[in-house]
Amino acid sequence: MFGCVPTFPPDHWELYAKRFLETYVKHWHVPIWVYHEGPPPPLAHPLVHYAPLDGDQDRRRFLEAHKDKSSQDYRLNAVKFCHKVFALTDSRRVQENPLIDWIWLDADIETYADVDEAWLEGLCPIDRVGAYLGRQDWHHSECGLMMFRGDAGKLFLSEFRRQYTSGKMFDLPEWHDSYIFDDLRKKVGGNWADLSVGIPGMHVWDDCILGTRMRHLKGPLRKKGKLRSAKLPKEYMSQKELQESEMTGFEPVFVVNGQRAKLSVKTKNCIAHDKIRANVHYSMTVIPKWLPPMKANDRVAVFCSGGPSLKDHLEEIRGLLAKPRHDLICVKHAQDTLIEAGMIPFACILLDPRSHVQDFVENPHPQVKYFTASMCHPTTIDALIDKNAQIWGYHAVVGAGEIDVIRERAGKMSAYHFTVEGGCATATRGIALLRYAGYRAFKLFAYDLAYEGKPDTTKKTKMGDSKYYEVELLGKKFWTDAEKVAQSQDFVRIMQIAPEIDLDIEASGPGMIPHIWKVMKDQNARVGFDEIFAPG
Repeated sequence: MFGCVPTFPPDHWELYAKRFLETYVKHWHVPIWVYHEGPPPPLAHPLVHYAPLDGDQDRRRFLEAHKDKSSQDYRLNAVKFCHKVFALTDSRRVQENPLIDWIWLDADIETYADVDEAWLEGLCPIDRVGAYLGRQDWHHSECGLMMFRGDAGKLFLSEFRRQYTSGKMFDLPEWHDSYIFDDLRKKVGGNWADLSVGIPGMHVWDDCILGTRMRHLKGPLRKKGKLRSAKLPKEYMSQKELQESEMTGFEPVFVVNGQRAKLSVKTKNCIAHDKIRANVHYSMTVIPKWLPPMKANDRVAVFCSGGPSLKDHLEEIRGLLAKPRHDLICVKHAQDTLIEAGMIPFACILLDPRSHVQDFVENPHPQVKYFTASMCHPTTIDALIDKNAQIWGYHAVVGAGEIDVIRERAGKMSAYHFTVEGGCATATRGIALLRYAGYRAFKLFAYDLAYEGKPDTTKKTKMGDSKYYEVELLGKKFWTDAEKVAQSQDFVRIMQIAPEIDLDIEASGPGMIPHIWKVMKDQNARVGFDEIFAPG
């Protein structure tokens, strides 16, 4: 006999949990124990049992002891993901129902076909410890569904809880339930059923056997029913979603020498990996302060890159800064131009690991906060420290083995040592960093990725190819190069995922990124205002 366990925050009932429970009682023939905070949900049904989550003393002690273990980086958010484990492993429920094999279900699952004991038995026969979604293309499982069978499954649940009550979980590099589950499963061993074997991508639920009867509304767009127009990166979508979607994502198609082509540039790190690791080691030794992840705020990041159009937007930028809660932030190439115009940035973001960056910080402004990547060169770090600059460290992930150094130097990875992905250049990586700093609204300037005039086309790359070329993108022509095309690709990815992570982005100027932004924005705007609210 099976029994299911979900939990959810009290303010998420209308968003998704009501739909979960209504479709559950319609299609499932299995009892369910719903763990709740505050009063129980208003849906009554013979299959549904309600249990107060706040009655778990182990959970209460965990939250009191580790209330600081909350982070915008999900990998280090022990608080957010502890509730499901305490609900799933509630010893009182397990002991009172010794013949039941337990199934965890996320409360953002929608069921559309019947689920009975026989079908569940087929997913996870009695000779298995349990079942899960392994995800071959990601470093941890998806734990929207977990099944546990017999005595072995109950022993696993008991040990799963002990990882939290003992604090052993904090010996791991990631503190969320999926990582802890995987680590414990590998240590315990036994015969497990991986329900997503051979299925590509991040969102494997729809394409495995579970997708024949349920869908997992993973992420805010799926919960709101807006995925078809969201244009997530393909790896975040199931194959079923890709087939059903009306638009599978914007891909810039360039015209080069009269020929249409999807330009794709693969970037590589500009210095050797061992040097990057050495830079990280040095930075973590000397940088005194590290940026913590922050809660979402209502401030606007007026973020300036170093493109040639910056000088044409100085007065517009000045006008924005006259408004409350607008913060001027820049890359290194833009700092001097802004200061000379009488506008002192709140922050300047540094990313480049090469030594020449010190030239840009020879005279750091005392009011500017320098958000400095740990892979920046020691000469850059020293120049900032020697001049008593306000330096705040952060970690950029570039695939150089730097995470091993970070873990070694930081010990147990604290929230102040989160890692930032998001692009090959400071202008794009900076958006990801600023999101960790709480920003959700961005006004971008000088994101040109194009030259003002025709450059010297006789110049060649090391491979003998033309260094510069003219491209036509959606009716507009730009002189650019491979590095700038790579940055445009990064920006497209940011725009694709922006709705999923609640980013509001505007880009001004004549360059390639403002053009891409306008096109992608217009594609999302399917219906005009007057089509809905017609005059009269």
